[in-house]
Amino acid sequence: MPPAVGGVDARSQRGVAWKTWGGYHVDARGVVVGPSGRRVRGSLTTRGYLQTTGVNKKKLLMHRIIANAWYGEIQGKEVNHLDGVRTNNAPHNLRFEYADCHRRADAARRRRQGKHHHC
Repeated sequence: MPPAVGGVDARSQRGVAWKTWGGYHVDARGVVVGPSGRRVRGSLTTRGYLQTTGVNKKKLLMHRIIANAWYGEIQGKEVNHLDGVRTNNAPHNLRFEYADCHRRADAARRRRQGKHHHC
């Protein structure tokens, strides 16, 4: 059953699909509703990602919640933001990749955008 978001039942929002993972509900735009039924916006980490605190006080990255809900939890892989924007957590912008592939994709994106990353 879709969650109520901001007092509006998600079923009344035409064309909105919801997926669930770990008590979190996620729609196709990347909107997250937590186990409490409230929208989760997250806070910015020092690395530029959005995170929230789970019910067990563990820090959870928002893009992991969204990717796990939409694509299933995949151990041993990282979540890549296809456009390179760490706060763009729409499911269509996220993809699971192995770490080495993720690094290569990020490097190629930086070259295309004219940004040089120095390790």
